Amino acid sequence: MNNVLRFFKSFNALFFSLLLLLFFLIATFSSIITTDKTSDANRQIPKAAFLKPLSKKYLIPIQDISTYHNSTHKDRFIYQAADSFKILGNTLTYYFNLKQYQILNYEFKNYIKKFTFILGTDRYGRDLFSRLVLGTRISLYIGFCAVFISLIIGTTIGLIAGYYQGIIDKILVNIMTIFWSLPSILLVLSLALVLGRGLWQVFVAIGITLWVDIARMVRGKTMELVRKEYVIASKTQGFKDYYIIIKHILPNLLEVLVVVASSTFATAILLESGISFLGLGANPPTPTWGNILSEHYIYLVLNKWNVVLFPALLIFLLITSFNILGIRLSDFLQVKKDVTK
Repeated sequence: MNNVLRFFKSFNALFFSLLLLLFFLIATFSSIITTDKTSDANRQIPKAAFLKPLSKKYLIPIQDISTYHNSTHKDRFIYQAADSFKILGNTLTYYFNLKQYQILNYEFKNYIKKFTFILGTDRYGRDLFSRLVLGTRISLYIGFCAVFISLIIGTTIGLIAGYYQGIIDKILVNIMTIFWSLPSILLVLSLALVLGRGLWQVFVAIGITLWVDIARMVRGKTMELVRKEYVIASKTQGFKDYYIIIKHILPNLLEVLVVVASSTFATAILLESGISFLGLGANPPTPTWGNILSEHYIYLVLNKWNVVLFPALLIFLLITSFNILGIRLSDFLQVKKDVTK
């Protein structure tokens, strides 16, 4: 308990830990939080493009598509936005942007609803808030999968190199150096082009790219641990290598892995946003923060600031949270180690 209190004594650690908790809660309950319940929050209302935050409109059903849309759509209508409306008999008159529209023999009057676009709409008239909420889930999902893959690869290679050393270590270090010399974004882009577009292709490409840092840190720590008396004693007693690694080496790598995983998570989020921004991420209309930016960055100069500011701010906050938490964890674990000596 004292260790936990010592960790959260820092304002930065407390603030960004709570911020990360908020992101995880949003991702977990995204299907409940979203105001647009259609699949991928993809309800398009072209005439309602680029609405300002907190815009309130009436959604007027103009066509029933329940007979031919896919089963995941969850919404049976195509809608038009309206500032106000009136119904006289079977005639619907609605007003939008000071223009009047009429629909004769209107039959969906019981399905008209009022809707608040909390963060406004994008270029296709989709609810930006709902798409950003779903993008939170996808970003964290990709981050987790990518970090898991990189941890498996990096820990395995680092353990083998640090434990056996010699010619095996030289070969693996040369492989690490080759990967280390390649820019991460270029390597991810190359793998994404080979694997194709899609969620699993994204996290596999990122996971294969980010293992080098983990392997280097694990290798260095393992080389330190194999010199410990209890490891040497286990070898002299004839214990198998896999037993020594699992029993004595891996438990002492947990602190290193926790710290490096947090920084790797931040890098994974940044790389996913980068390749989505370049059009090689998840397939549309799947919402990710990167492809939302990619679709709308050119509109920033046209005073459509909300479609650019909000996804960019979320990317910044999530990456900063993981980086700050990683730094704090590194300092905390080192202090804890020094105190216990």
